[in-house]
Amino acid sequence: MKVGDLVRRKRYASLGLGIVLGFDEEGDPIVYFQDRQRGYNSFYSDDIEVVNEGRRRNKTSKRM
Repeated sequence: MKVGDLVRRKRYASLGLGIVLGFDEEGDPIVYFQDRQRGYNSFYSDDIEVVNEGRRRNKTSKRM
């Protein structure tokens, strides 16, 4: 799991999707869920699953 990954909560997938903003001092992801009233929160890594990994273009990569 990395910053920029699209994630969802395993137990409460109906809460929607979130994006990983960073990690707390224990290494757990800080995730922003748009539909949450409190904005972003830290979650246990075991409670979050990656839906789509964030992609960053490497400056040295070539376009096809």
